[in-house]
Amino acid sequence: MSFQLAAIFSDNCVLQRNKNIAIFGEASDGKKITASVEGLSMESGLFQKSSGSANAKEGRFCILLPSLTAGLDHTLTVSDGESTMEFKNIAIGEVWLAGGQSNMEFELQNCDERDALNNPPTEMIRFYYTQKKAWIDDDFLESERQSIWKCFDGESAKNWSAVGYFFAEKLYSELKVPVGIIGCNWGGSSASAWLPKEAMLEDSFLRCYVDSYEEGIKGKSEE
Repeated sequence: MSFQLAAIFSDNCVLQRNKNIAIFGEASDGKKITASVEGLSMESGLFQKSSGSANAKEGRFCILLPSLTAGLDHTLTVSDGESTMEFKNIAIGEVWLAGGQSNMEFELQNCDERDALNNPPTEMIRFYYTQKKAWIDDDFLESERQSIWKCFDGESAKNWSAVGYFFAEKLYSELKVPVGIIGCNWGGSSASAWLPKEAMLEDSFLRCYVDSYEEGIKGKSEE
């Protein structure tokens, strides 16, 4: 494979409706990558398709596709002219990030409302969990490659963020479009890990987190 998509693209993934869709990954410099998303619109019932291309630069590419309206059972196809990747059951809807610490990490199977796990399976609420890895190494990359989007059912949803799920359920009940939640949370992590470095440097109270970190890694290699 002469190109590779970011791990967040898989079967069952949700792409944001009514906004340009970014398809991104890695490829050899100068390599032209094309992408298309197509299926039936839930709003009009008509066939819709969005396509585009981009040339890789510095080992990466990002294709911005024109927006689509909400839909189910779409197909995402990405190609470099030699190899093609195709993903099925793509949904177009609302995509939200469930980021934070233990309150956001708290799992659906452990909450008082865990009876929600007995709800009938639905394609309208889907979840993707980023891996809990502290730094990028071979183990991180392999875990990321194994990560996939999952549709809601009693077994797959046990470890989902409870806050993320009930938020998605509320959104779906009001908007009647697919909802995708990206879980990026880790209990006990420092709040400084969730803030831009630039923002901490500009704040006299928060700057100490950056200073102590840089002092701690002084003279050390990544290994």
